[in-house]
Amino acid sequence: MRKFLFAVSSLILSAAPSLANTEGKVRWTADLPAAMKLASAQKKPVLLEFYFETCIWCNKMGREAFIDPKLLSTLQGKYVPVHIDGKKDEAGKKSAADHGISGYPTFIILDAGGKEVDRRIGYLKPADMTGWLEAAARGEETFAAVEAAYKKAPGNAGAIAAYAGKLGDRNDAAAVPLYEKLAGLDPDNRAGHREDALAALSQSARLEESKVKDGPTAKEEGFLLELQKLARKPDNLTLAYHRMAKLRFRAAKAKQLGPAQRDRLNREGLEFQRLLTEKLQVGNPDLSDSLNDYAYYLLEVAHDIPAATVAAEKAVKLERDPNYLDTLASCYGEQGRWADALKLQREALALDPANADLQANLKSREKKAAEHGVK
Repeated sequence: MRKFLFAVSSLILSAAPSLANTEGKVRWTADLPAAMKLASAQKKPVLLEFYFETCIWCNKMGREAFIDPKLLSTLQGKYVPVHIDGKKDEAGKKSAADHGISGYPTFIILDAGGKEVDRRIGYLKPADMTGWLEAAARGEETFAAVEAAYKKAPGNAGAIAAYAGKLGDRNDAAAVPLYEKLAGLDPDNRAGHREDALAALSQSARLEESKVKDGPTAKEEGFLLELQKLARKPDNLTLAYHRMAKLRFRAAKAKQLGPAQRDRLNREGLEFQRLLTEKLQVGNPDLSDSLNDYAYYLLEVAHDIPAATVAAEKAVKLERDPNYLDTLASCYGEQGRWADALKLQREALALDPANADLQANLKSREKKAAEHGVK
């Protein structure tokens, strides 16, 4: 699913490395400047992947896609492969920010001069990845090619959808009016264009990071409410409930709201999450953050510790994110499982050692555990 803004073991290159080693794995480098020099010398484009260590879909790509013989052959013959951990250190975070990374994994094709040719976000099956790289090498289905097709037929729904998708992958706000245009071309959702357009619009950064005092607007929230009613695709329906719950939870945190308003919003958020987790049977790693939110509010608002623990354990099973580990540690602490809580809290801090909240939580957890004779 696309996201866009609305305001998302490295080997050093030798002089001429092979692109795949003898074990049938990609020989990546994290040294982008050196890779660009090699690409210029060999007149090849660069395939730049942004990933992070505990990313489920990134690791799935490594296990399933980047061992495929056809894909390896394409990489070996036509690209210089680079991958950068976008969350490991400040250099990686800066590189991810510089390249406008909004989701993981993100794959960017750069020409030998460093100009972006195209990008894709999310897991790609081996055949899809190979097809994309082969097409890009021929100059087909790239950003420039899709943009040109749209300019030739600006009223064609397929051309609009393709171009909006490319802009969205680049976090370009110009995608917004195109998706709105696409939704207007299919008012009854007969072709499914309106549903897909609303799904894309509802993932804007404004809805995702909305401040209650200045948004979301009725129009923005309307995207989600309509999407709930007309969605045919399970992913889009799940998305609608997920985003609505996030909005309710964010709104409920607002200090300027009274207790009654916060309580109502929390109840609404919990209801959306109940529908999401129980009726839709969430098992999608992309929604591990939704499970974590659900667990947090079950813990802090509903005070349903058993249910919170179940949701938090599901989130951690999907992705060992430090925030998810922190939530599960809180659940275990509430149950007096001090050893388990400490272990998770320490793991969370090890994954994000600069996080002041995690530092404070570990100190608090260690103090409480010590009171019960656990170190």
